[in-house]
Amino acid sequence: MRDASENAWISVVLGTNELFAKRNVRLRELEKQDELIREKGLVDRFSARDHHLQEQCFYEGYSEPDLLEENIEKVER
Repeated sequence: MRDASENAWISVVLGTNELFAKRNVRLRELEKQDELIREKGLVDRFSARDHHLQEQCFYEGYSEPDLLEENIEKVER
């Protein structure tokens, strides 16, 4: 469970870093500048994945299997 959550979180971080590299801007600034990113709620989505995958599942070792699966699916999308 911890490996799966950590791998999913790493995917989020790498994808977000790639976006930052292309735009040369931080997440909050990117959301202010880009309407599509603002509409998609990227900051909120990033924070939610951080909470579920990194904090709860990886560090605390707690996650219901269906919640972990749901979060991994969200990362894939």
